[in-house]
Amino acid sequence: MRGLFAERLGFRPMRDELQIDNIDSALRNRLWTNLHDCFLEQLKYERFFASEYAGQWPGELWASYLKLSRTRFPAHSTQFTEELENKLDSSEWYEIYDLIEAVLQLIDRDDEDSDKRHFTDECNRILQEEMSGYRLVNDRFTAVTSEEELTTVESAIEDSPSPVKQHLERSLALLSDRKDPDYRNSIKESISAIEALCRQITDEPKLTLGKALSKIEHSERVDFHPAFREACSKLYGWTSDAEGIRHSLMDKSNLSQEDARFMLVACSTFANYLIVKADKAGIDLHQ
Repeated sequence: MRGLFAERLGFRPMRDELQIDNIDSALRNRLWTNLHDCFLEQLKYERFFASEYAGQWPGELWASYLKLSRTRFPAHSTQFTEELENKLDSSEWYEIYDLIEAVLQLIDRDDEDSDKRHFTDECNRILQEEMSGYRLVNDRFTAVTSEEELTTVESAIEDSPSPVKQHLERSLALLSDRKDPDYRNSIKESISAIEALCRQITDEPKLTLGKALSKIEHSERVDFHPAFREACSKLYGWTSDAEGIRHSLMDKSNLSQEDARFMLVACSTFANYLIVKADKAGIDLHQ
């Protein structure tokens, strides 16, 4: 909670800088509490871990993230929780984000009734209040640009049909890789998402983006403004020419995080726009 008595009167300084390459104790503790309450607390009702846990997320986390022997897998849930907490307490700041990503990726993505949505929402609230430079989008920590931009990307990933969704997820993953980001291929995946979406709208899987945009514009079914086609075409032209993103992927690139982030947000915005237009035209993109 921000702006309380001590901060307002200056007894305790307000934080005014993002936590980008560090995590303070307050953020660390709150993230752990959220992880515990959403996923670990429920394990205590299983008094002892059954052998089947080896193939479920606690067992996979134990082996793949903690890198501990399966023969040392704890007999009781409290031991498992203690091991995780010890790991968290001794971790570098970025390893805490790694742990949370690992848990989210191991828990069933298709289980809409799980606590994942609540956990993610609560994490993002904590990250915002503690002024972290990151937010959770599609199970990955992503650098903050603005809350509106993050919402745009998340909405596009959630609402897009499968091929488009895969390109956007891959773009986000390449951009968000804190150890080895790949901006060139992140941009490629972003524009490929729009190309895939336009192919689905036209029902012509071999069209280039330029030809698909032109066909959509001249279609009587889709209300499509020429200025939108021109904007998309210019972005496509940039990805075809600047730094040889699509045509010479092995060449050296001077692309930056800002370039890749802009492209992901712009293409997500275009995707959201096209999805609405297609829906109004009665085109089922999820069939």
